[in-house]
Amino acid sequence: MGLNNIGFYFITDSKITKKPITQQVKEALAADVKIIQYREKTKKKQAMIKELKKIKKLAKGKALLIVNDYLTLAKYADGVHLGQDESKLKKAREKIKDRILGITVHNYEEAKEAITLGADYLAVSPVFISKTKLDAGKPISITEIEKIKTLKIPLVAIGGITLKNVDIVLKMGIKNIVAISDVLKSRSIAKRIRQYQKKIILS
Repeated sequence: MGLNNIGFYFITDSKITKKPITQQVKEALAADVKIIQYREKTKKKQAMIKELKKIKKLAKGKALLIVNDYLTLAKYADGVHLGQDESKLKKAREKIKDRILGITVHNYEEAKEAITLGADYLAVSPVFISKTKLDAGKPISITEIEKIKTLKIPLVAIGGITLKNVDIVLKMGIKNIVAISDVLKSRSIAKRIRQYQKKIILS
């Protein structure tokens, strides 16, 4: 699967929904997502490993599995996604070897640096004010996004995206979309993801 054609990028979050992680993943897979990011901030390492193994089994042959933030857990997934943690970024490529490396960026300079560090794709954040990640900062400007697009690397848009504003993002030319709260708070995760996928296809 090419990272340019992810479409809807699914991220788990046990704080937003009462649905177990495996249930979240099963519903996302029912909507044919191509990539799943396991994002947990408070669980103990052994519990996370156990969940990663379950998700990997569910996603086998269907979707890529990315673990958020933890380089030490990358071996249980297809790759890792990191924020702007300088100590982690500098050693990431060496640690995860040929696995996928995604990096969140907030401007053109961070995007350029991420590419030199070996990023396979970039998460442009936040596109809008994020209710999920309160420390995400001010929304990135359209001008900055246009500059980042010139770097010719797969981009994923994240931060405050809903069905009501996703068309704005798609018009920016970013076709890989993350919508965490809007999806996980929905009665049917699969149905809501399909609504995003339809908009992506039609854009």
